[in-house]
Amino acid sequence: MRTAWTLLSLALLVAAVLVYPLADHPPERRIGPPDGGLTGEQVAERYCQSCHLLPVPGQLPRETWPFAIDWMGNYLGYPKLGGPFERLVAKRLIPDAPLVSTAEMTRLGRYFIEGALPAAALTPPRAPAPPLEGWTASELAGAGERGAVVTLLWVDEANGRLWVGSANDDMLRVFDRDRKLLVALEMGGDPIHIEPRPRGVRVALAGDFVRDARQGKVVDVALDERAGTVAHRVVLEGLHRTIETHTRDVDGDGEDDLVVVGFGDGVGSGYGKVSIYWSEREEQVLLDRAGGLGAAIVDIDGDGALDVLVLATQGSNELVAHLNRGHRTFERRVLLQRDVSFGFNEMHVLDFDGDGRLDVVTTNGNNMEMPDPPLRPYHGVRVFRGDGALGFEEALFHPLYGALTSVVRDLDGDGDLDIAATGFYPDWRAAEPETFQIVENRGRAAGAEGGAERYLLAPRSLRGEAWNRWMRVAAGDLDGDGRVELFLGAGNVPGGGLHPSRPRQWEHYRERLARAPAVLVLDRRP
Repeated sequence: MRTAWTLLSLALLVAAVLVYPLADHPPERRIGPPDGGLTGEQVAERYCQSCHLLPVPGQLPRETWPFAIDWMGNYLGYPKLGGPFERLVAKRLIPDAPLVSTAEMTRLGRYFIEGALPAAALTPPRAPAPPLEGWTASELAGAGERGAVVTLLWVDEANGRLWVGSANDDMLRVFDRDRKLLVALEMGGDPIHIEPRPRGVRVALAGDFVRDARQGKVVDVALDERAGTVAHRVVLEGLHRTIETHTRDVDGDGEDDLVVVGFGDGVGSGYGKVSIYWSEREEQVLLDRAGGLGAAIVDIDGDGALDVLVLATQGSNELVAHLNRGHRTFERRVLLQRDVSFGFNEMHVLDFDGDGRLDVVTTNGNNMEMPDPPLRPYHGVRVFRGDGALGFEEALFHPLYGALTSVVRDLDGDGDLDIAATGFYPDWRAAEPETFQIVENRGRAAGAEGGAERYLLAPRSLRGEAWNRWMRVAAGDLDGDGRVELFLGAGNVPGGGLHPSRPRQWEHYRERLARAPAVLVLDRRP
C-alpha cells in the first residue's frame, strides 16, 4: 500500500494536476463525521500505520503527494476508484463510511504536501558514473525477439548451460557453453525462477507476469540432450503469482521440502503467501499475505537448523526470519523493517565482507504503481552487515534510481565481492539514463574523523550502443575460461517514467527499447 485522499483545497489541486488529471477521475462524494480537530500529523499517526510504518512528508516529492493521498484516502473512507486507481485500490478494505472529517482530510493533505520538498530539491540531477571499461558487449543470438521482456536468467556453471526465460512468449531457452541455442521450450506461463535438481531443473512460472490469476506453477524439467527429449512434470499448480522456489530438507528428516514464494497481488491475507510444502506435500503457511519477494534457506542463528528468511513488500517492507525450532515449528523474527515507500525488490544472503557471518544485500527501487513515478533518493543497493546474533546494520549504500535486480560476485578478479545491478526506474531526464551499473568493491577505509569504516566503491555505467532498459542480470563463468561473464535481460515494458507527457524522451527511448537485444553478454577482457 502507498497513500491517498479527496476534497483538496484549490492550492492542493494546483499541485495535483502536475501529476495526473484529478478532474478525469472524480471521487465518490461522501459526508464525513464531525470534525474531531485532529491535525494532519495526528491523522497520520492514528490511521496511517495500521499496515505499514508511519509515512513522513520527506519520503516523496511535493508534486507526488496529491496522488499518494488520494490513493490512501480510499482506506479512510473517501473512495476514488477511477483512472489509475482502478487496479491499485483493494476495494474490500474501503470502509463503509469515512473515518475522519473532510476538514481532517484536508489537513492531512496539507501536512504531507507542505512538509515535502519539491522534486527539484529532493532529487537534483546526479553526475553519471564513468562509462564501463574493460568489458566487451555482444548480443546473445537466438535469445528472443527484440523488445523482449526477459524474466529469468540463470548460469548453470557446473554443466555449462545458460537458461533464459521470457514473458512475451512464455519460452524457456537453453544455451551451451559456446552460447549456441540448444532448445526452446514452451512453458505455458512466464518463467521467473529456476533451481538445479539432480535430474534437471525446477522452474517457477508466475502464470501472468502482470497480475495474479492463480496460474502459478512449479514444474520440473529434465533435458536429455543426447536423446533430444524434454520431460515436464508439474509439481504444484493453481498457485498465486509465483516468484521463487527453494528445495531443501528444512525439517531434517532426510527428504526434500519445497518453499514457494507466491507474491500474489493486492494487500492482505489470502492474496499471496509464502509456504513450505513438506516432503509429503502438506502445506504450512509462513507468510499469509501478498508481497513475498524472495526467500533464503540458511542457518541464520547458528543453531544447526535451516531457517527461512523472507523479504516482503506490499505495505510492510521487511525482512523476516522464520527461525526453525524443530518439529516443523518456527519463531517469527523481524530483522529489518523499512517505510512503505522504500520499495524492496530483491535480496542475497551471503558473507559479503568475509568475516564468517552472514550479511544481506538488498536492492530497493520499486516505483511501478504511479503513472509518472517520482525519483527517490533512497533507492539503491545496500549491504546490511550481520553480527551473527540476528542483528543487521547498514554498512553500504550505493544510490541507484529504481534498483531492481543484482548479482554479487567477484567481477574484477581481485578476491572480494562486487555488485552489478539494474536500475529499472532511472532518471529519464539524463542524457542517457543509468539502467545498469557495475559497482567495484575497492575495500574499506576509516571514516572521517575516526568514524566507522566505509566501503570504497567504483561504479561504472553501461552506455552507448549497449544501453537498454534491463530487467534481469545474471553472472557466471559459462565458457569455463576462469572469468565471470555478465548476462543482461531486457525489460521493454510500458510506464516506469517513460510517459507521454515527456514527448521527446517518450519517442526516443521507445525506439531504442524496441530495437534492443533480448539478452546482452558482457565479457571481461583479460
